[in-house]
Amino acid sequence: MPIYEYDCRACSEVFSVLKLGSSEVDTSCPKCRSKDTQKKVSSFCSMGSGDSGFIGGGGTMGGGGG
Repeated sequence: MPIYEYDCRACSEVFSVLKLGSSEVDTSCPKCRSKDTQKKVSSFCSMGSGDSGFIGGGGTMGGGGG
């Protein structure tokens, strides 16, 4: 169930809409009720099942030596 972000062109309100399945969603602004809205392009983060949540450079710590 994706959540979409919208901008209201009438009052500049930014709001989110949860879309359930293939249903049509009312995208009128919750603040001013204008239907002059535009879907925003949102970025997101996704982690696979093997990701630990740590973002690093993959290097090693400590002073090598042999």
